[in-house]
Amino acid sequence: MSTDSDPGTATPLDPLPSAWEQVQDWVVEPNPRRTAHPEEVRRLAVRAVAELLARTSLSLTAAAADVAASIGAGTNSVMRWCRAAGVGRDVTARDREWATRLEVVRSMNKALTEHVRDLDRDTAADRDLPRG
Repeated sequence: MSTDSDPGTATPLDPLPSAWEQVQDWVVEPNPRRTAHPEEVRRLAVRAVAELLARTSLSLTAAAADVAASIGAGTNSVMRWCRAAGVGRDVTARDREWATRLEVVRSMNKALTEHVRDLDRDTAADRDLPRG
């Protein structure tokens, strides 16, 4: 009989690695070709987005995508830099635009409701006429 199958002489099992050791196996080394953009590039990108927003009707996302393509950065990165710098579309102007649109739709809805009531009244009056 071999000693491998004898429980009294078997070697103890290796202890399981801790969760921290397991996570360390998943850590990937950073890509040396990928470098963060210098602060000056970030400032210039934010300034370019602000200028595009001031001179065009582009959305913040579209302006950030345009600038990001020019400097070789990701759109989300440029958007993050803009949010950190407080650059974006004027919320109050957008709110005024949506309030105006809502008011126009409400007035249209009111006019259509009155028109339908008038049609119902005319139709009911026509039903009461004698046929002949």
